[in-house]
Amino acid sequence: MLGTRMTNQEEDEVEDELEALAAEANRLRMPSTVQEGVIAPMPNVPVDAPKETAKERAARRAREREVDNGAEPILA
Repeated sequence: MLGTRMTNQEEDEVEDELEALAAEANRLRMPSTVQEGVIAPMPNVPVDAPKETAKERAARRAREREVDNGAEPILA
């Protein structure tokens, strides 16, 4: 498509079209944050939940797999 050089007029037309598309996209954009008023925080969910380390996540998933497979945990 751009195998040949663009004239200044063609470049201006492309820029105008991009500006029009950007304006349309910004006008149609849905608000997506609590501050913009669309998404409400979920009830009964801690706001700052502590992050799970990789080791803790692996242990939790191993326990979940044991329960899902019907295995009983080995008590030491």
